[in-house]
Amino acid sequence: MLMAVYSKKKYADDICGTLHFDNTARVQTVTKKDNKKYFDLINEYYKISGVPLVLNTSFNGNDVPIVNSAKDAIYEFLKIKLDALFIKDYLIKKI
Repeated sequence: MLMAVYSKKKYADDICGTLHFDNTARVQTVTKKDNKKYFDLINEYYKISGVPLVLNTSFNGNDVPIVNSAKDAIYEFLKIKLDALFIKDYLIKKI
């Protein structure tokens, strides 16, 4: 994610939430070999939506550094408006 690339115009409307104001994005590719679970997640989303990507964003609240540990993630999860949190193979939900 070191450089920004331009989106093709024909895809821009479908992925507008992932693009900067100038239609660029910082792309990170995922291979099955490097991260099978994440690759499979993206592939399942593609089957449902027709869009072969997901948005990966930082996880932190306002004025708080990006989470650095499971403890940080759970602390922030409890404070902000998220319904669920995955940490490795564990799903944490608010009830």
